[in-house]
Amino acid sequence: MFRFWRRFRSRYRCIFKFDTGTGLRRIDPLIVCQRLSLDPDYIPQHLADAESGEPIPQAIVAAAACRAFHVTPYDDLNETGLTTAERIDLMISFDNYLLALKKSIRPSPTLPQPTGAIHGGSSGPTTNGSSDFGQTATGKQSATPSQFGLGPSPH
Repeated sequence: MFRFWRRFRSRYRCIFKFDTGTGLRRIDPLIVCQRLSLDPDYIPQHLADAESGEPIPQAIVAAAACRAFHVTPYDDLNETGLTTAERIDLMISFDNYLLALKKSIRPSPTLPQPTGAIHGGSSGPTTNGSSDFGQTATGKQSATPSQFGLGPSPH
């Protein structure tokens, strides 16, 4: 009974689970997306290049996994941490998780936008004077699913 509840609750809360080599960890996928979008070295193309076997993107993806998931590289003296291949696999698993999550989430019902005649000509506040998706009030581009290889880029 309790196992079912834990599995149900984890799925309901959209928590990503992964193996650290010493045990199972859970992490909020939005936090990982934020860390990856702010990573100075990682771009989504690196993941595809790493999968095809290119060594420089493999190193970049493995290092980004350490920063995004707070895991450590494998230490052969202590036999702890994740190997480069395991860190790349972690990033691939996370990308697949996001794709599956994107497919399984149903859009919530939305109310129609008010017309200008009803509300004095304004359709409500916008960010930075525009209604572009992904734009924040400071003008900086926010993280979007396309940044992680999930669909076309909004640009």
